[in-house]
Amino acid sequence: MSLSVHEDTSAATSTTNTDLDFYDSTNDSDIQFTVTGGNLSVAKGQELHIWNSKKFAPGGTVTLNGNAAASPDGDLHIDDNGVFVLGGDISVAGNWAADAGSIFTATVYNTNYTAVQQGKLFLVYLQVHQLLQVFSSTIVGHGLFQTMLQPLLLQ
Repeated sequence: MSLSVHEDTSAATSTTNTDLDFYDSTNDSDIQFTVTGGNLSVAKGQELHIWNSKKFAPGGTVTLNGNAAASPDGDLHIDDNGVFVLGGDISVAGNWAADAGSIFTATVYNTNYTAVQQGKLFLVYLQVHQLLQVFSSTIVGHGLFQTMLQPLLLQ
């Protein structure tokens, strides 16, 4: 299962947490995310998927809950040429995949990688125009990925 962020407009707009709050798990328990006070929380067993060539600027925190052995579970996937611009801290409990041409920008917000289950991956497909910018990161886990430099800037 995944929460796919994709706006159906030709204008250069972005989906926000406020947009997602229009109809979330408080309206229907089958929906696997909740937005409270402008902050997005995605249920365990899910992936937040930023669609190919689309932008997600949430305008609040993003929490991807998880830590089960199977994926998706707290995963973040920024598809080809997708753009993710934080508007608050992010916590990722699963795999992190950034595909070709994707951009992740945290500016002044914290990036917390909270996976505690072994086997979670941090995958970044690098190419000349890709940018992964992390302001501050915290790695919590059991020997999964303990060598990430802080702050991290790849371009």
